[in-house]
Amino acid sequence: MFSSTHRFRLLPLLAAALLLGSTFHLVPAGIFTLLGLLVYGMLWKSSGALGHSSPEPSMDSTRIWVLVACRNESHSIPAFFSGLRHLNSPIAGLIWVDDHSSDDSFIKAQQEADQCSFPVKLLSLPSTEQGKKVALNFGRSFIPDEADWVWFTDADCRVQPNSLECLIQAVPSGGVALGELVFEGGPSLLSRYQKMENSALLTLTQWGLSKGHLLMANGGNLLVHPSLIQPLNSQLSSSGDDIFALERNYIRHPELFAFASSPGAAVRTSVETHWGDFVQQRLRWMRKTPLQLDKSSFQLQITLGFFAFSPLFFLGLGWFFAPHESMEYGLLAVSIWLGKAIIDQWVLAPTLRQKGQDISSAWLLSILQTLWLPLLGLLALWPGNFAWKGRRFYR
Repeated sequence: MFSSTHRFRLLPLLAAALLLGSTFHLVPAGIFTLLGLLVYGMLWKSSGALGHSSPEPSMDSTRIWVLVACRNESHSIPAFFSGLRHLNSPIAGLIWVDDHSSDDSFIKAQQEADQCSFPVKLLSLPSTEQGKKVALNFGRSFIPDEADWVWFTDADCRVQPNSLECLIQAVPSGGVALGELVFEGGPSLLSRYQKMENSALLTLTQWGLSKGHLLMANGGNLLVHPSLIQPLNSQLSSSGDDIFALERNYIRHPELFAFASSPGAAVRTSVETHWGDFVQQRLRWMRKTPLQLDKSSFQLQITLGFFAFSPLFFLGLGWFFAPHESMEYGLLAVSIWLGKAIIDQWVLAPTLRQKGQDISSAWLLSILQTLWLPLLGLLALWPGNFAWKGRRFYR
């Protein structure tokens, strides 16, 4: 019906038309709502129809180096090193760059490095430099010339025994494999929401690649050919994510990028346990999207945010501006939320089953997004700063 590029352009237009139509009468609002949900469902369903790819292995893992930047991850370091030591496909070595940790991260890294059978280069950033992007740029210069591939991950991640093996099977020759990052945590509401939201983001990432758009790239699980590694611009964002460097290569050579959809390729990390830390993390992430070269991710974020916000919009519209039709506007708001919830459940169910998550979490996502995304958008617009690992960054 529409190409993927046209859908990206059409969704924000439908959202604007819905807002405009609703100011005149319920009928055009209802029509545009149905159209919007139709396209929303088409977009989502095309993402859920993706299968697993498993090309033949294309490299020797003994020539793969791991590059990690660390700041204040003392509690995660033993599990991180243990995962590397128990990989089915052994690595050539590890380059560890400490970003002025204020805890005992560097000491623990030294203790764990002594137990490794592979070489570990323990580095510290010069006192005049700081930041994860700077740390990764610094570590790049220590990658041996004979290295065939570089595996980017994070110090708070736990790799699985076959994580690298599955990435090897997925990566195109001379290209990039984007692996999953799975959130783990307890049964709390915050934990369940983060795991559900992460599943949706991974689904969108995989779908975007299949449609010619690099929407996201998780810097915690990337296997990259050295020829594609470019310096990260620390002025763009406080995050260490490689999306900005990868985008330039993706625009020129999209065929070199693949999503490692096998569950075995995933690495694991813990969810944020406090709402304040969760908000700070999401504000940091939101800074990146408007800066990407491909605006599809930003358009998609705006559109998904609109469908999450629209129920509250119509409730407010009926309550304050059309009290004589408040019941009708209320029904429209409920219909929008219910339509979005059904689509979310329909599309994400296969992904949730694969990850062993409760399918009812899809309903949780729709409920909380209605309240959470508008609040996060307002916080992102509010002047101020946010904290990340003991440092403050200004928006």
